[in-house]
Amino acid sequence: MSAVLALPFEQPANPAQVPHRDLLDDLRSESCRCQTRPRLALFEACAMLSENRRQSRDAFRDALLRTLAEGFGRRPVFFEPGSPDVSFDERWLLALIDATRRDDADSVAFLSTSRVAAHARRSLVFLVAGLARHLETV
Repeated sequence: MSAVLALPFEQPANPAQVPHRDLLDDLRSESCRCQTRPRLALFEACAMLSENRRQSRDAFRDALLRTLAEGFGRRPVFFEPGSPDVSFDERWLLALIDATRRDDADSVAFLSTSRVAAHARRSLVFLVAGLARHLETV
């Protein structure tokens, strides 16, 4: 008998069962707005946010979404808010945020290593951690 591992970002049988649906729709809406803004370098975003640790959730979310393409080496796929489907990129991001909120360092390392370029990992994880920290207080 072989065991099948369920990855945290597999497509659920019922799209209504997607965890963190509100967060996903919030990220989708903001990703649409970020497309009209200039790109932001990961290093620049992290430096800007590390100067003031009390930055808001919106600042971390904005910086993360504006720099995600640099980490991936391509533009991430986000569907329209309210869409029943979830892209692999969206599912991966939700899994990374969830692992960060649980302080699951092994999952964070696995997820970030599997998708993010080596030069961008530390900065991207910093942005996700900042966003996750603010989500816990909401």
